[in-house]
Amino acid sequence: MPVACSLASLPLGASDWRAAQVATPRARGFVAADQAAIGQAMWRALRQAAVIALPLALLLTGLGAWLLSALAMKPVARLRDAMKAVDETALDQRLPAEREDREFQELITSYNRMLDRLEASFHQASRFSADAAHELKTPLTILQGQLEAAIARNDGLAVQAQLAEMLDEVARLVSISRKLLLLSQADAGKLALLPAPVDLSRLLDEQLADLRMLAGAGVSVSGDIQSGLVLQADAQLLGQILNNLSSNALKYTPPGGSIRLDARRGAEGIEVLYANSVSGLSADDRARFFERFFRADSARSRPAPGAASRPEPGSGHGLGLSLSRMMARAHGGELSLLPGLPGEVVLRLALPGGPAARVTFR
Repeated sequence: MPVACSLASLPLGASDWRAAQVATPRARGFVAADQAAIGQAMWRALRQAAVIALPLALLLTGLGAWLLSALAMKPVARLRDAMKAVDETALDQRLPAEREDREFQELITSYNRMLDRLEASFHQASRFSADAAHELKTPLTILQGQLEAAIARNDGLAVQAQLAEMLDEVARLVSISRKLLLLSQADAGKLALLPAPVDLSRLLDEQLADLRMLAGAGVSVSGDIQSGLVLQADAQLLGQILNNLSSNALKYTPPGGSIRLDARRGAEGIEVLYANSVSGLSADDRARFFERFFRADSARSRPAPGAASRPEPGSGHGLGLSLSRMMARAHGGELSLLPGLPGEVVLRLALPGGPAARVTFR
């Protein structure tokens, strides 16, 4: 059946109409539409679709970009986590690079080589400190014995006094070599501990009594030590920590100053605070407080106040606080310098030992 179709544009008032006529031998049809109205209807439909589709498209694009970046940055994140975990006990950890892209393989390979050099340097320095301490131990012991024998055989007071001063210096060298050996063991994570129940309250009471006896004229000593502070620790090393902290307080406290020793058990463990007056301690001194062989200017030449005319041998070579911090960390604790007033030093010794605490020793 033949069909005829014709199109025409009809101006009608202010609108343009588009008309179509379809004719067959049996019938005829006519359709007309306002073009402006149709265009407005189409724009409304597009805007409604954009309101829904555009945010969804942006969300899908962002999610895809996040997934792609996460996959691309996964090797970098592994490298970052590995760098954060690096310490003296994890220098032998290496990252596998076989399954990574070529660019990341080069980065990881460079990181592993850097760790190789760092591990070699660390072990070399640690071996040097340990070897030096061992090599010094024997001749110093022999020299100390010979000086003691010379003092006993000699009747001249002047010679005895000179030999006694030499003996003190030898004792100082012995102390330095012993602490260097302990530091090298701590640096390598091989500090040997003999854990046993230790009555920390009793040790601190003894320290407080010694501080009151050795403090100089005009120095006030006070303390508040909680009873029943018992923890698992190496009694000898813990006693050395406390001796170093007491010596430090005596050394830095000027005449007319004060020393306070507090200890209590908290939810996270046992906290011991040594607070003492100080003069001439700068911000740079505080920043370097635990640096090895560092001594603040105010303590370089002045002996610890008290009845004795000279400090304890080995107490002024700048290793005590550094060694104390390493020993505290070996016990699972920490030794830190708290912010304080300009004329005050507050050292905080934190040790595991809560109501149900269990200490793990390396």
